[in-house]
Amino acid sequence: MTSTHDTLRSSEVENSTKDIQSLSPGENDGQVALAAPLPVTMILTRVPIPIYEPLPEVALEPHNLKQLKHKQSQVDDARNSKHRRSKRNRSDLSTFNEINPLSVLNKKIYTDASTSWGLAVVIDKCWDHWRWSKGAKVKTTDTGKIRWAEGLAVEIAVYILIEHFDIQGTLARIHCDNLTFVKRWESASRNENNSSKDTHAIIKRIQQRLRKRNCWLIVKYIPGKLNPADAPSRGQAGPGERRYWGKRAIPARVLNMLVVEDCGTPDG
Repeated sequence: MTSTHDTLRSSEVENSTKDIQSLSPGENDGQVALAAPLPVTMILTRVPIPIYEPLPEVALEPHNLKQLKHKQSQVDDARNSKHRRSKRNRSDLSTFNEINPLSVLNKKIYTDASTSWGLAVVIDKCWDHWRWSKGAKVKTTDTGKIRWAEGLAVEIAVYILIEHFDIQGTLARIHCDNLTFVKRWESASRNENNSSKDTHAIIKRIQQRLRKRNCWLIVKYIPGKLNPADAPSRGQAGPGERRYWGKRAIPARVLNMLVVEDCGTPDG
């Protein structure tokens, strides 16, 4: 049984063949007339093209729009935070490169302070400590005073490294068990001032002393229970041998606040 589609297709082939055979050289401007009909495979067939209707626009409801704005805000905040960290790291690195330390000081240095007794510094297996004088008003629970005392202990350790170990072009690490001072030091290294007046002054003096020697200092946190300088800062003996580093290790402005003993082995 022949379908309507096959009948129409056969009719189209016959009509196309008659039109081609009726052409002569004069009628087609010199073109050669085809004597044979075109194969059926060369005849273009009409393929229906589907028409897609556009998708309906979905209006964002107010609460959805609010959620999208909130997510976008979170993404922007994350990008800005990452940019600030990257910029801060570049700043730290550039400062480190400007100082350009020639070597890393291979010594383990610890500091501690107690408002009840005094200050202590431990370098490897050597140590020294200094008791507060009677006129020193540091026996308090004020966190600002404690932080200042911890900073003073770090400053004294730097003085010892300069005066007794003659450091030059060196990267040193000092361990301190006061986390607040450690954070203040890190902020100051990024040129951010978020310290109290007294603590900020100590940090600036330390930085100036180090800069003159082309040195760089990293202050790292250590828990008090693991700090070897904890016991001598409370008047007890420290690990190893005591070194009497003397007045050369004490900033002149605080000499009247500490009891300094000048005896024993003075050098490191």
